Amino acid sequence: MVKDGILVLMERGPKPKPMPPPVAADDFPAEAVARLPAETVRGMNAKTGAELWRRSFPCECRGATWYWGPCATPVGVRDRVVCQFLDGKLRCLDLKTGNPLWERDLAADFGMTRDGSQPIYQACSSPLVAGGQVVVMVCTKVVGLLALAVADGKEVWRTPGFANYGSSTGFMRMGDAEVVIAVPSDLDRKLFQNGDVLGFHAGTGRLLWRGTANKSYYNGPPPIANEGVVMVEGGDGDGPTFAFRPPESGRGEAAVLWKDPGHQVRFSNYLVYRGLVFGQGFPAHGGPVKLYCIDAKQGKLYWERKLQGARETHHSMFASDGKVLQLHENGAISMFDASRRDGYRELARAQVVAQREMVWSFPAMVRGLLYLRTNSEVVCLDLRARR
Repeated sequence: MVKDGILVLMERGPKPKPMPPPVAADDFPAEAVARLPAETVRGMNAKTGAELWRRSFPCECRGATWYWGPCATPVGVRDRVVCQFLDGKLRCLDLKTGNPLWERDLAADFGMTRDGSQPIYQACSSPLVAGGQVVVMVCTKVVGLLALAVADGKEVWRTPGFANYGSSTGFMRMGDAEVVIAVPSDLDRKLFQNGDVLGFHAGTGRLLWRGTANKSYYNGPPPIANEGVVMVEGGDGDGPTFAFRPPESGRGEAAVLWKDPGHQVRFSNYLVYRGLVFGQGFPAHGGPVKLYCIDAKQGKLYWERKLQGARETHHSMFASDGKVLQLHENGAISMFDASRRDGYRELARAQVVAQREMVWSFPAMVRGLLYLRTNSEVVCLDLRARR
């Protein structure tokens, strides 16, 4: 995250070998906690990379042997930064100094645990900011989405409970309303008027609209909303891809524009840009990786590119200046023409980091500067045109 010239990163030290066995959060011996690496937040000068401040916090989450964390992206609002930690703690820090301002224990206060043990999947959800509130995905039997005041961390609103996996919340603006989109995998459909793609008013938590995809499994990538279209992956990379059009009135039923069972996105993201949908993925049950381009309103496939043998499960896709950029999990950046409807046209490719596998962190681009991070380095690339 970059805000006001400060780059904010979350990280954690290497796993102990061997890992302590999973135990319930209440059973942690005090001496065992100290042996686990802390989760750390760093503030860096976005122009030079110089460290400005560093704050570390104990993380008692032993059970997440595959999610060592952190897994969520910090979010900046005003002069503050809000961070979701893997043990279920939500902390607000001063952006310039890193000093803690308030903390909420979502695991203890709202039951954000897995099988009575560790908050794992929910703590991968990145906070969203709407006005003076921060919205987090709690996803328990008690609370679905929770909004807290940025000023003091006090609760503003909550939705009824539902469950999901990962960072399955999105954000859009409809007229004057800011809308938080949720794609639950387990919910009371009658309570939510039989919808399973839900749009909530970000200021009040009121249900505005709902769409029906008849999902019964988790949603890996977050829903992407742009140009009046909401893109949703059907679940676990096995599709289909859904395109929804929220009602113009802002309330009621969101129409399904189209669905495509042959093109999925599993652990990456959709991109809606200049009337087109770009995506890349493969079915959960096998098949080649496909990079594809689809008309956002009609669902017409313009082109697809099969990537035989490529390790492209996790990648990041974003757009600028008529071009689509991809950060590949092997640490390469590629660029292709976003206006072509007759096929893929690559414009450039370069290896930009030393790490050659599991480059999974989403980059940030601010005014032509692209920020990337891996397990061992942080890189800033200048993509501005030379004059």
